[in-house]
This record gives sequence, C-alpha cells and structure tokens, in this order.
Amino acid sequence: LWNTEVVMNGMQQPALRYQMDLNYASVWTEKIFENNDRLDILWHDSFTYIWRNIAQDIQDVSFSVDIGTAEELNETGENIIRMHEEADYARWDIHPKDSDWKTFRDSDPSDFVSLFTGESAVPFQKHWIDMD
Repeated sequence: LWNTEVVMNGMQQPALRYQMDLNYASVWTEKIFENNDRLDILWHDSFTYIWRNIAQDIQDVSFSVDIGTAEELNETGENIIRMHEEADYARWDIHPKDSDWKTFRDSDPSDFVSLFTGESAVPFQKHWIDMD
C-alpha cells in the first residue's frame, strides 16, 4: 500500500510521470521538452519530491544524517538537490568544441561540497580522459 501511494503521488510530478507513463512521455516530448525554463522547474520539483521521500525514510529508520522530512528539506537536503542538479548540468552542458575530451568529471567542482565537513571538491590535475 505504501509503494502504491508513493507511485501515485509521483505520478503528480510531471518529470517523474514522464519516466513511468509511456503515453504521457510522448506528449511531454512534444509539448514540454523544448521549454528549458519550464523543464528545469519540473525536474527540480521531481528531485525535491524524491529527496523529501528519502529524507522521511532516513527519519523513519533513525539514520544518523538529517536532511529534513517529507514536508521540508533542511539546508543539507537542499544542498543535495543543488549538487544533484549541478551534476546533471555537467552531463548536459558539455560544449561541442570540448566534447572530444570533456566528461562530466571535468566540470567545475566548486559547487560540490562535503555534507559533513563543508569542504569543497577540487579539480583534477588533468582531463579525466588523460588520467592513467
């Protein structure tokens, strides 16, 4: 019953429904996919929905990390969403002139921080593809 409720609520999130409903996906592709601003908002809402469910699971099992609840994420939870979105952008926004060497691992790491120490990630010393 709980899984059914989660799926039914997920179907109210357009970006999640896109992944679960083939009929909806075809309409999504025609109507929404070209509108980048709206698409960004829909993906953000879906990430938030997923992470709020994860936050509640974390609370329910008394896990030692607190990212918020199903109702609201705290600062740590919001940071997870921000870094998740940055990681996605790193995959989608590789400029064609850089595509022969650049991977998402070569993106600017300054937006990625440890949830525990607050330390920022540092860049690789050379391109990922050139590492041994």
